[in-house]
Amino acid sequence: MAHVLIGDNNWNMPTDAIHNANVIALSADGRLALTGHNDATLWLWDVPTASCLRIITGQCGPVGRVAIGGNGALAVSSGADDSRVACRP
Repeated sequence: MAHVLIGDNNWNMPTDAIHNANVIALSADGRLALTGHNDATLWLWDVPTASCLRIITGQCGPVGRVAIGGNGALAVSSGADDSRVACRP
């Protein structure tokens, strides 16, 4: 496990996932995280258990930006090719 500190949130997650993530966003309550990867995937994480809840596809290339709604109801991303993905995780 890798220990990640983002703002006031301490997050333990699998080391291979954090090393492969380009970007990370946390929900306002700190319970969900969204990571964006070079393989054009988004991974939705349950922070307290450090478990991946879902892998989201649809980006056309490497993910460069991610955001997650405060309650985790909406995830958005954009890539180097200006493609955008919005979904309900």
